[in-house]
Amino acid sequence: MMRAAACGHRFCGACWQGYIGTSISNGPGCLTLRCPDPSCSAAILQDMINFLATDEDKEKYARFYFRSYVEDGRKIKWCPAPGCDFAVEYYKGSANYDVSCSCSFSFCWNCTEEAHRPVDCSTVAKWILKNSAESENMNWLCLGVWSEHGERTGGFYACNRYESAKKEGVYDEAERRREMAKNCLERYTHYYERWASNQTSRQKAFADLQSMKNEKIAKLREIIKEEESQLSFVIDAWSQIVECRRVLKWTYAYGYYLPDHELARKHFFEYLQGS
Repeated sequence: MMRAAACGHRFCGACWQGYIGTSISNGPGCLTLRCPDPSCSAAILQDMINFLATDEDKEKYARFYFRSYVEDGRKIKWCPAPGCDFAVEYYKGSANYDVSCSCSFSFCWNCTEEAHRPVDCSTVAKWILKNSAESENMNWLCLGVWSEHGERTGGFYACNRYESAKKEGVYDEAERRREMAKNCLERYTHYYERWASNQTSRQKAFADLQSMKNEKIAKLREIIKEEESQLSFVIDAWSQIVECRRVLKWTYAYGYYLPDHELARKHFFEYLQGS
């Protein structure tokens, strides 16, 4: 049976099916499919593709179409969680950039990093860069190459070369730099260790939350003979623990970059952090 697109150029059904199938197999370019007549640029619309394509090709076409819709839109983004195929829509007028995916992962709409309130995106970028680059080139204590350090030098965050120089009583410009570096390292380590500890605790709490959703709630319902809806407060409580760990984690990045001269702001922040 002969068929034609809106332009009127007629081809047999088998030709159309082969043409459409090949185009879909070639990738997302099928979304701008044109009439097979070389002199014609008429678009092949989705209703014709749905009518002539195989079920497998229609499914592929639908995925390409959805992906195009997400990537071309300003209000929709793919969830950055590893292995997640969901997309998230952002509604203007929201009080912040934090969004949550159906997979339970929360991220910042603005920078697509993990949700990080109360820290702004620029601080998060600086902190992540610092954590990844801090130890690559230099040991802060002896000002030597990091790769030359290990157990034989006292460890990566303690250096017996530095301690030996200090005992010799030689205090020069290099020693002054070492002392400053030691203080900077201690300060950074203080914030990083607490940031990392809360990250680990958050991951554990998130794993417990998923276990609660998938297994433990059902067992608890059987034991106490309650409807699952009556036990939703347990899930809410675990979700709050995960959120609290997330917020507390990022307060250490925030605290690290607080200027030392802003004492009132620093003291108020530490008061809130400890409450």
